[in-house]
Amino acid sequence: MTAEDVAAQLARERALKQAEKMEMVGRLTGAIAQQFNELLTTILARTAALAPSLSSNRDLDALRDTAQRGAELAQRLLGFSRHRTLDLQPLILTEFVRDA
Repeated sequence: MTAEDVAAQLARERALKQAEKMEMVGRLTGAIAQQFNELLTTILARTAALAPSLSSNRDLDALRDTAQRGAELAQRLLGFSRHRTLDLQPLILTEFVRDA
């Protein structure tokens, strides 16, 4: 075995270790994003349910907007964990909740 062979083998081993680390980070990111997304889905569903009973929806609108931004972030994290980008589409939450 030559020095070049040893260097090539070491480079392959380093690349494999790096790929394994990235896979682990992706799995962890995906698990966290999925749990976070589930929490935000509950928050969004409850804000939609509360909206008709409130006279002023300003605070509720702010809460919903913040939760939606969080859900978008969770989707981006899920996309990262799957090593692909997601094509996010707008969702009319009241229709989604009504149809669920």
